[in-house]
Amino acid sequence: MFTPLELTLLLLGSAVLGVVAFRMMHLPPMLGYLAVGIVLGPHAMGLAEQSMRPNCWANSVWCS
Repeated sequence: MFTPLELTLLLLGSAVLGVVAFRMMHLPPMLGYLAVGIVLGPHAMGLAEQSMRPNCWANSVWCS
């Protein structure tokens, strides 16, 4: 669906826009980050669905 670079740029750009929107509404910026994570995360729109599991990112010996 997306390459890892495209997914990272999409998430970072969306986070910036979410923070700006929440700051304009005089709300804490952390709510912007949370809202973007909820909307774009693997259980809502499924954009991050194909990403690797967090415990395998470092290519460690504990990867199953």
